[in-house]
This record gives sequence, structure tokens and C-alpha cells, in this order.
Amino acid sequence: MPENAYSDLHFSLHGFGPRLRDYAPPGLKIDPNGAWDLEYEIVVDNADAAGPRNMVGGTLRLRRRPEPQGFALHVVQTSLISPKYVQQTTAQLHCQADAAATLRSWTLDSITLDSKRQPVEGTQYEESAAMKNGRIEVEGGRTVAQPTAATVTSNWSLLEAAQRLGAALAAPLEFDMLEDLEALRPAQRLVAAGTTALPSNGSACTLRGFLQTGQGVLPLHCWLNEQGLLLIAASGTRAFLLKGAAPRAAASQG
Repeated sequence: MPENAYSDLHFSLHGFGPRLRDYAPPGLKIDPNGAWDLEYEIVVDNADAAGPRNMVGGTLRLRRRPEPQGFALHVVQTSLISPKYVQQTTAQLHCQADAAATLRSWTLDSITLDSKRQPVEGTQYEESAAMKNGRIEVEGGRTVAQPTAATVTSNWSLLEAAQRLGAALAAPLEFDMLEDLEALRPAQRLVAAGTTALPSNGSACTLRGFLQTGQGVLPLHCWLNEQGLLLIAASGTRAFLLKGAAPRAAASQG
């Protein structure tokens, strides 16, 4: 395939052109402030490896439920770490319904599964933590770190927030981020990234973007359709691509 075969795509999507050429965005409508349940496939760009350019390297499911003090976000992410092993992470986040989906508290459960989807001994990790007085405190009183920004979110809750921002991000959003609820990434910024066209199956749709940059992370482009639904989140050689409503989802077909 020529190097410029996908030059009509935004540069952040070039590595995922083979998958996007066959991608039909699901016809979903959600209330970004309400209850919804969405599932993404994790697409990996294998430009330097033998075999197909794009492969599915896992899945991400996000389930949102409103709460009196904001919302709860249930996360299940599976990532292929070798041909025989999968990393499965389950998290329950409680967040404020503000621009960055600021974290209040969370639980995290991570484990490695073998080819038969059985737990690998000694690989499980569990944690319960909360934001208290500007600090991240793990259950038992241990302080992990003191964030440098007043707002702390996670990579998963940021995907939720993008769908509530709409076109309202007039100024850069600044925050610290807990990547996978484990690694603190300070000095993050989210800015509007304009629009791009996504050609698919002979037609095209217009996507509106946000760009996240900051210390310790690769730039992340979040691309939403005209209804404000997050279709693609692309960073480096990995992208999250919306599959549709998860089983028994609250989202409705439109």
C-alpha cells in the first residue's frame, strides 16, 4: 500500500486507514449527561510488523450512570499483551460532572488471563482510592502523590467528558491525569482540534476533534461525530474505535 494511501485522513488517523476504510459509524444517539453504555475495539497499527497493518488488540467498555454528586463510570478494558495472555482491568469511578470529569473516588482490579481466560496466579492487583484535600489517598491511609493541578481526571473519564463538552471548549482545559488510575501524568491540556472528514463506505461524515497533550503521554486526538458521540480516540499506534452500544446498553438506536 503506498505511503500516501490514506492522505485524505487526518494525520492522527493515517495508521488506522485499513480499518477505517471498512468502518461504518454506528447510528447511535445518547444523552451525554444521562445513562449510556458503549463499547470500543482497540485497534493497533502494525506498520513495522509482518501481517495485517491493523489488528484488534483488545476492547474497552464504558458504562455511565448519573449520581447525585456527578456520575459513576464502570470500565472494563482487555488488552492483548502476548498471543497467549490478556490483561483485564475493571474499574469503578465516581466523578464530578464538570468539564474534566474530575475524580472523586475509584476502585481498580487488574489481572492477567491465559489463553483459556483463566486467571494467572500472582497477577491480580486491587486498589481503592479517593481524592482528599488535593491528595490521592489509597485505602489504608497511604498517600500516593500530591497532584500539581486542582483538577485530576483519568484517561477513561476524559473520554466521558469529551462527549459532554460539545462545542463549548472555548479555552484550553488544564488538569492532571491518572493514566489507568495508576500513573500520575501532570500538566495536561485539552484544546479544540478543528474538524476533519471521515470517508467510509463511499460516504463521509464530519468529525469534530479535541487534542490532549501533556507530560508523559503521547498526543491523543478525540474525534466526535456531529451528534457529539465519541467515535475514535487515537494516540500513537493505538486507537479506540466505537463498535456500538454494549449488550443491554442504555443507548438507543437512532
